[in-house]
Amino acid sequence: SIYGRIMHELGCEERLAHTVPCRRDLMLEQIARAVNETGGDGPVRIACLASGPAREVEDFLRSYDGERRIEWTLIDQDARALSGANEQLLRAAAGKERRIKVKCLFTSFRQLANNPDLFEEVAGQDLLYSAGFFDYLPDDAAKQMAGLCVDMLRAGGRLLLGNAANERDVHWMPEFVLDWHMHYRDISELRAVFPNDVVGLRPLTDTSNSWHFIEARRATLSGAKGWGT
Repeated sequence: SIYGRIMHELGCEERLAHTVPCRRDLMLEQIARAVNETGGDGPVRIACLASGPAREVEDFLRSYDGERRIEWTLIDQDARALSGANEQLLRAAAGKERRIKVKCLFTSFRQLANNPDLFEEVAGQDLLYSAGFFDYLPDDAAKQMAGLCVDMLRAGGRLLLGNAANERDVHWMPEFVLDWHMHYRDISELRAVFPNDVVGLRPLTDTSNSWHFIEARRATLSGAKGWGT
């Protein structure tokens, strides 16, 4: 139908829709960077908050031929998304089981924040990223969650948080056409969700220019407070 063709064209050309493959490419770059840069002899520990189907992890695992061990933790409160992701990742990691370990943690984010045992399971990450979660959180909840993410990193670990850009040509389509509302943030607004003692924040934007990220690295000195680039 004409309506169907119009909706298809919007999905292909609309700016926010275009960010989906662009974010995926950016996450692949950041995962590869973590694997290449993490020192020590232990496994590289990577966690994704609100992982959804984790397509970027699947893409990485299908092409990964390195010897470094990687431990992934996918965190989500959508059981179907986690189940589907786990099935796909088991296939993608076939033949690489000695080097790849994937754990799916089905929990609400409120439970994660309030349960010390759950938190202990995911502490000590080399890379923690969340591409599409903070745009659903109001400022107070976003600040609480960002503080939790800080505590989930080991010394020297990196945090990468993403949010839909606060620009009119980004949010008109989801709000006007789909009745889908999010919390849009520009770079300064996204910086503001980090704890006050976090320094050295670095902005990133995917190639669609419709999704902003803030990256920081936790201080490596024992007892040091704050972060470095």
